[in-house]
Amino acid sequence: MYLHHQASGVAMGNFAADISQLTALGTTLNGLGSEASELKISGSATGASTMRSVNEAINISSEIVEGSLIPTIAERLNETGEIMSNVAVQFRGQDDSNAEKLATTYTNATGDWNTEDGR
Repeated sequence: MYLHHQASGVAMGNFAADISQLTALGTTLNGLGSEASELKISGSATGASTMRSVNEAINISSEIVEGSLIPTIAERLNETGEIMSNVAVQFRGQDDSNAEKLATTYTNATGDWNTEDGR
């Protein structure tokens, strides 16, 4: 599926196939978001010789991962899946001449995902 503008050097694919794939990817991302939200991090070091700082480090990392990272990832996956599905519905039945508009609509809704070095 090609959602990048032609100016980026990526050719547009078959628009109807792109819409179909966008719909499928939206559903997949929603499923992954639901799965991610159910992830739980657990673990503890047990034993008489375990330093208290080790258990505290485990608790802190669990709080960060479960309390912040996992919910953020799940939310982003769900949001992106919804956007994909909504954009697909919006552009369904249109022709290839609207491919660049679809890419712009999608990019505007999800933001720029490029890294600083452009990869």
